Amino acid sequence: MIIIISGAGYSGKTWLAQKLLELYKFPYISVDHIKMGLIRGTDCSFSATDNDEMIIPYLWPVIEGIILTNIENKQNLVVEGCYMPQDKVSRLQKQFPNEVLVVYIIFSDDYIKNHFQSDILGNRNVIEQRGYADETDIMEYTQEHIKNKRLCNKYGLPFVEITNDYSSEIQAVFTSLQKHKDKACMRLDASVL
Repeated sequence: MIIIISGAGYSGKTWLAQKLLELYKFPYISVDHIKMGLIRGTDCSFSATDNDEMIIPYLWPVIEGIILTNIENKQNLVVEGCYMPQDKVSRLQKQFPNEVLVVYIIFSDDYIKNHFQSDILGNRNVIEQRGYADETDIMEYTQEHIKNKRLCNKYGLPFVEITNDYSSEIQAVFTSLQKHKDKACMRLDASVL
């Protein structure tokens, strides 16, 4: 099973992947690690601070290749990060409905307005340290979440919108992923019999 967790930066994707690793022992790949590996190890055409639209054409083919390789080998993997274009993720999920589970994490406008400095930016380095300056702007950040929600709706992708209490709402995502994972594993087990 492949679990794809995506959304804007600082939305808890890596934290959620870490929890799935602890619970299920599913390894996870951070797309940021792939990005930084390409930046540090090759003469790539983008930098860590370039916008998503510039980076996606370079990263998505690599991410998709990793996912397809894991599906072919019937291996479990959590892939978390930005740079997951909804149109391509939707196509992948439709192609492999029993093997690919997707969730995008989105913050409501009010949540961003009320928690931007204290919680969103305040917790951005809980799991990973970023070795570059980040100039995240609240207006751009809000627009990114609005865009992600619109594209998830357009392509029929599941998302959770955090509106008030991050801890309980992200726990609900975790619980939902557990239920869907268990159902998918039962389907896969039945197909093996």
